[in-house]
Amino acid sequence: MPTTQNIQFYIPLLVTAIVAALIVAYFLFIRKPALKGQQAQNAQIFLFFSLGLALFAGGLWAGDRLNVSSSIVVEPSSEAMQPFWRVQAFDFEGGTDEWEADAACGTATLKAESDPLQAYSGSGFLRLTVDLKSPGEDEAIALEQMACLKYSPIDAQKLSLTDGVIGYIKVMPTLDTLGNTFQAEYQVRGMSGEEEHWSKARYPLKVGEWTPIVWTKPSWLQAAGTQVFFPPIADGVWITVWADRGFKGDILVDGITFYMLQRR
Repeated sequence: MPTTQNIQFYIPLLVTAIVAALIVAYFLFIRKPALKGQQAQNAQIFLFFSLGLALFAGGLWAGDRLNVSSSIVVEPSSEAMQPFWRVQAFDFEGGTDEWEADAACGTATLKAESDPLQAYSGSGFLRLTVDLKSPGEDEAIALEQMACLKYSPIDAQKLSLTDGVIGYIKVMPTLDTLGNTFQAEYQVRGMSGEEEHWSKARYPLKVGEWTPIVWTKPSWLQAAGTQVFFPPIADGVWITVWADRGFKGDILVDGITFYMLQRR
């Protein structure tokens, strides 16, 4: 995940080093008459120094791009600016990590891919290829008009510590995204006998950009005096995405993390 602390440092350094190298190269190889003797030797030393500085700054950029922080800020929730601790993080380096495209929703196929230039952090991410129908104006959104990503092998012990879920979604630009609007929603379900309990959090998505989406456990889902996720069992977490005018293309998902705000 990019860190704002280093951005102001390495970008000017990289630009300065490249400009300096270009100026010295001009005096060495293009300008007439060319430098000779001690002047040429000094210019060559400065050129190598500038190139080394550019490589150093470029290395900072690459390292910062691939860095995964162990404590990040919850946004845009009410707990903004509070660090959180990971209960379970999904890096998708070795597969889909038991996330799956829910067959009850619209047409979608899911696969895990590895590309550090595409991923939000690290190199692994999920690609959800969808063909969604338009819900139409003033119509309720049906399941077949949504793309649904589901995680159902719930670990009760981990989720008993969970205060919320954070993830990042990117809608890849196509002709279908022009003038279209997209939304994503967490849907967390718990069962108490035959009775369902639902908690949801909805966010607008930006096309071509990673959008953070956060679900925070509401107080009514905690049993009195305890820290349980749902009374008595949680049986699924869904991430759903839909478009106002339908959409045929790819949706990327990365950085899904179950977190707690205080160590227990």
